[in-house]
Amino acid sequence: MDGIREKFISSAAKLGIGDALSGADAIVCALSGGADSCALLLLLKECYANAEIRAFHVNHMIRGEEADRDEEHCRALCGRLGVPFAVKKTDVPAMAEKLSLGLEEAARTARYSAFDEYRKSLLAEGKKDVLFATAHNADDNLETLIFNLIRGSGAHGLSGIAPRRGYIVRPMLSLSSEEIRDFIGTVRPGVFRAQLAGKATEKVIRLERTVTQDKIRTQVIPILRTVSPACERAAYSASLLVRRDDEYLFSEAQKAAG
Repeated sequence: MDGIREKFISSAAKLGIGDALSGADAIVCALSGGADSCALLLLLKECYANAEIRAFHVNHMIRGEEADRDEEHCRALCGRLGVPFAVKKTDVPAMAEKLSLGLEEAARTARYSAFDEYRKSLLAEGKKDVLFATAHNADDNLETLIFNLIRGSGAHGLSGIAPRRGYIVRPMLSLSSEEIRDFIGTVRPGVFRAQLAGKATEKVIRLERTVTQDKIRTQVIPILRTVSPACERAAYSASLLVRRDDEYLFSEAQKAAG
């Protein structure tokens, strides 16, 4: 096993989700159509043959025809890979207006509600262990860590993006955006022709970014890279250490509480 695949599997073990992925009946890739989630889909398919790999797309109906094109890109990619594909359309702008929510909160709520609904349908079909995998990567983790730092977060916030929350796992936290794009450009490029042509959308999370998050990604992180070109890797390592400390302290506090 070479390069990114080996790293993908070994980092899942370090993140504490390797056994869960290896033992799952089904792993559903949250597929936006962006480069990261498309790479995740292929990595899951190639590295976890033990499970049925599926893809699920949420069309938030935020960008009109462009959102519909993203859905079709996802459908076509899954057809080329032979992966079962399902989609949920939710009018997030209407939902946000009706519930007096920001677009960010409404999109997140709609997305995780759709995940839960689809997972329950698979469990009803007889699947015993169904995981959802999202494509958060090392760059996302760096951004989250910085965002939490400037908000004055404690150890929990400084541990970055959680590798697992319930049935949702994030196995790409050790991989940088650069590594992911290199992977797409060199491995089975015909499968990813839409992504290589620049026609696919970035992850939906980009639609939900705050002004502060945009400044961190476009201004703060580029400056950090002039000091430490691989700062996302350093942040990933630091977040693992902080998470272990935080989990240990929480465990000890529970024991002390009786």
